[in-house]
Amino acid sequence: MSQLFYRFDARKLVNQADFAVPNASLFDNADAARAAVINEFKAIMGNANNRVFETIWGNPALKVSLFGGANEVQARLVFANLVADEGSILFNFIKIE
Repeated sequence: MSQLFYRFDARKLVNQADFAVPNASLFDNADAARAAVINEFKAIMGNANNRVFETIWGNPALKVSLFGGANEVQARLVFANLVADEGSILFNFIKIE
């Protein structure tokens, strides 16, 4: 997961005096924009019918990386905690630049 990045264009997300996007939802700074993007991903990842968890669970390398030797019930609890924490490894790929 450390090699995955998704960059969001700060010019389109952060309110700048010299650059305005009509009808855009702008934020005061990059941290606020990142928090909003993370909240959107949290909504997707926190879904009870979670395909993100299933995909991770089905990938042996990611499974061990995130859950170690945990069984599926334990791993689901770990995953729920990771989703709840904006600073977790699940969201390190989100960059506002």
